[in-house]
Formats: sequence, C-alpha cells, structure tokens
Amino acid sequence: VVTTLVVRSLSRQEYGMLSLVMSYGLIFNMLNVSVSAILIRDYQKLKGRMDEYMQAFLLFSFIKSGLALLLSAVIGCFLYRHYHSMAMLLVLLLTTVTTVLLYVAEPLSVLLSVRFQQPALTKINLVASLANMLLSAGAILVPTALFVSAKNAVVSLIVLALTVAYAGFRFRSAGAPVGPGRLRLVKECFVGFSVWSHLSGIMTDIIYRADLLILGWLGTPFRAMGNYNVALQMANFAKLLPQIMQYNCSLGLSHREDPRQRDEMTFLFIKYSFLLSLATLVGYGLFGRWGIQLIAGSDVDHIYALGFYMVGGLCLFNTFRPFISYGSVVHDIRECFLFAMVPSTVVALACYGVMGYRWGADGMAKANLVAGLAMSIFMLLYIHTRTSFRWRIALVTEMERALFARVWSKRAASGPVEMPVP
Repeated sequence: VVTTLVVRSLSRQEYGMLSLVMSYGLIFNMLNVSVSAILIRDYQKLKGRMDEYMQAFLLFSFIKSGLALLLSAVIGCFLYRHYHSMAMLLVLLLTTVTTVLLYVAEPLSVLLSVRFQQPALTKINLVASLANMLLSAGAILVPTALFVSAKNAVVSLIVLALTVAYAGFRFRSAGAPVGPGRLRLVKECFVGFSVWSHLSGIMTDIIYRADLLILGWLGTPFRAMGNYNVALQMANFAKLLPQIMQYNCSLGLSHREDPRQRDEMTFLFIKYSFLLSLATLVGYGLFGRWGIQLIAGSDVDHIYALGFYMVGGLCLFNTFRPFISYGSVVHDIRECFLFAMVPSTVVALACYGVMGYRWGADGMAKANLVAGLAMSIFMLLYIHTRTSFRWRIALVTEMERALFARVWSKRAASGPVEMPVP
C-alpha cells in the first residue's frame, strides 16, 4: 500500500531522486554494528546481567548515531557538488534521522525477540505499519520526496516510542546507558560474535542493495533509477518471509544442543524456504504485471522484465538462507563469513559493476540473478566442506508432525504454540 501511494503520487524523477538518496542507506548500514546480536546466541548466559548489558548496548547505539550524523554531512557535500539541490540535502537529513531513531530501537527489539515476546513486536509493527499507510496518503496532496522522507522519520519515531514502552515496562532495562564498564562490555560483545554477524549482514546488504547505489554512481537518469527501484521494491516483497524464517531459524538453533535436532531443524527451514521461493516465482510470473500496473501505472513491461531477474536471484538466495543461520549459530560464524559471504559478495559486485556499466539498468537486473546463483553455490560449498551438517531429508519430519498435532489440538487453540522437542 505504501509503495503504491508513494510511486503513484510522486513523479518518476522525484521518486528517482528519493531512490538515489535512500540507496546510501547501504553505507549507513555498514555503521550499524549490532552488538546486541550476541543475545541471539548467548542470551541464556547473559540474562542474569541483562540491565547492565542493555545499558551498554544503548550507549553504543548513541555512539553509532553520532557517527551517522557525521557521515551524512560528508555524503551531503558529495551530493550537493553533483546535483546542487537543497531538497536532496533535506531528504538526506531526514533519512539520517530515521536511521538514528532505528539505531536506538534496535537493541530493545532484539531483547524482545530473544525473550520470545513476538506478540509485543507484532503490535509494534502493526501500529507502525498502519501509521505508515495513513501518513503515506499525504503524498497525494504533497507529492515530493521531502514529504516521504519526513513521513519515514515520523514512523521511525513511533517505532522507537513503542519499543521503549514495551521493553521498559516488561524488563526494566530501558534506563539511561551510563556507568563505568559499559564500553568494556560493548568491546567484549563486539570483538566476538557481533562483529562477524555484522560483517555477514553487510555482505548480505551489499548483495541486496549495492546495485541501486552503483547505478547512481554510473550517472543513470532519475527516471531509469525510479523504474529500477519500482522493480526492486516489487522484488523485495520476496525476501520478507525468508528473512523472518532465517531469524527464527537462528533462534531455534540457539535453543538446541543435539546435532541431529539442529540438522533436522535446518532442513525444515530450507524446505519451507524453497517452497516459498517457488511460490513467489510463480506468483510473480502470474500476477507481477498486475501488481506493477497497480503500483506504478506506467512502464509496466520494462519494470516487469527488470523485476523477473531480481525475483529469480532473490529466490535462489532465499532458499539457502537457513544455512547462514546454521553457519552462524552451530558452526563458526567467521568461516561462514569468509568462505560463503565474502566470495558471494565479490562476485555480485563484479557483476553489478560490469553488467551495469555495459547494459545499464537492464544489465544490473540480470546481474541480480547471477549474484543469487553465486551465493547458492558458495553457500553449499561451505556447508559441505567446512561444517558437519548432514541432510535429514523427509517429506514430513517428526518435528512437523508434532507441531501440526499441537496446532490442531484444542489445547493449542487455547494458548501459544511452542516448538516441540522430538
């Protein structure tokens, strides 16, 4: 709904300018080291000192925010020298504000996740999504990139306020991040799991988002940038459920010790990731043009062709996402980064640069398919040569049978469903 309102309301040139500025979010994400990611792996060990750790995580969020503001000043100077647009600078400022607010909310969201407070997170996301839709309707009256950027900042403020309210009420851990020793705790979390988790996230983000940034550097016209970003937004719907599945695969693996159970759980997530990817590809083939017509209203065939390559690459990538969870939680996250993520990203960047330079937006879209194939190959090579994973193939696993039985029972209907342990 939001994409439709924004794309339909803004001119393609205005949307292209917004796309260019937001593509620099890739650089901001490189700053977004999540030291709180250590909770996904070590929550059971750290929960006795949770207030102390949360204060350290929030302190680090404020440090990241200061760096993001400095970085935005540098990017602003670069953009102004090339485009001489004050509106573009204001869009960049509001985008930075949005980023900073989400930086602060992130450690509290992770805490809610590892304590399995998904109902609270669902409420937060529901309210934020409804606010996003309502505010986006204002783009009909004020069809500018500046309005959309201001709207995004307001929505991120709502997310922060609700996250702080839920986390502070439930865990009493949203206090002021001050006191001696907090930076030491940040360093302890950063130098181990978190830095490698962040680097892996950067590699994934580059595969997902560097194409739009490179198109901007190649001097692609705003209209072509706008069309490409419409296709990219359509394709991005294909990664939402697989991202959720990967995150929950990590949570599930962190609560399992038995190697066989971990292998079965990983296979289970891969199976459903594959089925989702297959359904996504078929769905785009059947309904993609209709969706683009609804969202964009023009250049439908061109955007559909661009999106088909992007969706294909994402479906390949999404199928094997659970192996990232396995490598990060069960095996060695450093090896997952070095042997799977780095070579995948190098191949993706090479394809983006060469094919984008040679064939423009069309070549860049095809490069997405090559990047997805490369990621699949390198991930499978890493899993089979560096880890102890063994395929536990079954049409319906014992874990699924137990879970389905719980879901269908009256007992499950009267309370929350927990993943059973075979």
